[in-house]
Amino acid sequence: MNLVDGTPPLLLCYFLGGLSPSWLAVKCLAGKDLRDCGTGTLGATNAGRVLGRKVYVIVALVDILKGWSAMWIAEMMGLQGWWLFAAGLAAALGHVWPALLKFKGGKGMAPAYGVILFSAPWAALLMWLVFGAGRLALRNTTLGAMQAFLAAPLLAISLAIPLVGLEAGSALFAALALLLFWTHWQNIKTALQRRKAEAASP
Repeated sequence: MNLVDGTPPLLLCYFLGGLSPSWLAVKCLAGKDLRDCGTGTLGATNAGRVLGRKVYVIVALVDILKGWSAMWIAEMMGLQGWWLFAAGLAAALGHVWPALLKFKGGKGMAPAYGVILFSAPWAALLMWLVFGAGRLALRNTTLGAMQAFLAAPLLAISLAIPLVGLEAGSALFAALALLLFWTHWQNIKTALQRRKAEAASP
């Protein structure tokens, strides 16, 4: 596949990723712009702060479905291997920097998980075990989640990914982990500082 044939599916995946159920839910149910609430991010967590836990769960599931659907659409349009890698990354980037919402979106964790869930379902399920162990050991949800995403490329290598391909799939998961590390850097920094303070206290 060449650039001319591959670009339309990638753009479609980007704009699909840029659709924001969190922004829509808060706008319709509370009459507010989520970018002006809480942390200002367009994700399930911030929507949950405004509308409660039930909305948090629904928005998170829809965001996961966005990532999954983007991969499914890309595959149906004939993308394979590295092109499918690009489609998954485009969906995550669309969520973080949505053109329709002035490039101010969410942090990308839910759609990134949806991409992994489509590409390697068993790896996605095992990520929950890594997350649980990390959260228990580190006593922090963000650090546990980051540990799970950092483990995803290793899980891809151990399980193999027939759909995307082992090399492209491992690279995709690594790219998603790096993106999430970037978007969650402040959360990670705060969590590490808290743990350092707890360790130093008598």
